[in-house]
Amino acid sequence: RLPWILMKKIILGIVLSGVIGCASAEKKACETQDWFEFGKSSALEGAAPESSPFLKACQGHGIAVDSSRMAEGFKVGLKGLCLPKTFEMAAAVGEPKPAGLCPPESLKVLEDAKALGLKKHCTQMGAYTRGKSGKPNPMVCSEKQQKSYADFYARGRIAYLKGEVLKIDRRGIEISRRLKVIEEDLIKHESEKARYAYLRDKKDKSTTESLEFLSTTNPFSAIEGMNREKLLLNEEIVRNSTSKQDLESEIAKNELEVLDFQPSGQLEEEKS
Repeated sequence: RLPWILMKKIILGIVLSGVIGCASAEKKACETQDWFEFGKSSALEGAAPESSPFLKACQGHGIAVDSSRMAEGFKVGLKGLCLPKTFEMAAAVGEPKPAGLCPPESLKVLEDAKALGLKKHCTQMGAYTRGKSGKPNPMVCSEKQQKSYADFYARGRIAYLKGEVLKIDRRGIEISRRLKVIEEDLIKHESEKARYAYLRDKKDKSTTESLEFLSTTNPFSAIEGMNREKLLLNEEIVRNSTSKQDLESEIAKNELEVLDFQPSGQLEEEKS
């Protein structure tokens, strides 16, 4: 276990580096953004690109937005959005699309397609599959189905959370193995420091042994790099430990409310 004072330093470093890193990554994403694709994807989500927080963030960074390309992409995306098939497929996975951007004359057909998709989604398997995907409960089924949906969604959520815990455990094994290798290599490079410094500072470096050793080995830089990797791995251990605790807490909470089952039919509606 890491000493608490070291853990606090690591956590503080993670927070500070995260804030700086996020701003830098956001600016880079703005600089490389394909504005045609941005307009297209916004339309396919049923949203006006001008309302996007990402767009506003890019403008805040002083990044030029290609409005004409964005508008072209939006038109293309809108054609793909306002199709019955799009509305049915989206609703069938619990993510119904808003129809506000589509032509008024198509609204009835699109709403019917959405209703058909929701009928497919609002089943025991639909709720379980949604939970197992790791996505949030969309709250899209009828009020009478909500309690039953939440129950089967929670069962899928448990399966998802256990999978995430397993990933963390596997990563923990990888980190432990890597830290062991690093410690062994650090011992090796520490033993080479004196010889390296002697040959480096020696006036006559013309011997084959000296030239070969100096060209292939620099224990000082190797040790620096390994210590940097150790710090990053220890930071990851802290993050993973916190994440695992949160996951296990949520698993326990959900397991108190559900029993083993085999999803097969429609959701039960609440008796009125």
